[in-house]
Amino acid sequence: MKKMLPLLLLLLSIHGIQCKKDHNTPAVVKNLHAQCPDCEIEICSYNKDMIYGLTILAMDAGTTLYNGKGEKIGECNYAWGPVDSLCKQLDGCRVIYRPKNFMELPVVDKYGLDD
Repeated sequence: MKKMLPLLLLLLSIHGIQCKKDHNTPAVVKNLHAQCPDCEIEICSYNKDMIYGLTILAMDAGTTLYNGKGEKIGECNYAWGPVDSLCKQLDGCRVIYRPKNFMELPVVDKYGLDD
């Protein structure tokens, strides 16, 4: 049993490291969350730049795009228009923040914004 204790401690420490949030939060992410704490935030790449999308969690809601400085650069509103050409050129988009929502999509909080 004594031989198992170090192994158990090692496994628990590895699990703890993997579960930590990334607290090196970009300023633009903090600002977008402050602007709309009930919105989903995603990050995409475009020509090696990071583009951030802010979407109200509602049916048929569009996404507003921001550059790394937090400046609005586009609108992707497929249900009601307009759809900027940039919307179709984004790569590798992934959600980095999503609060609890009525659509029962999984909660995501990569940067611990709700901590």
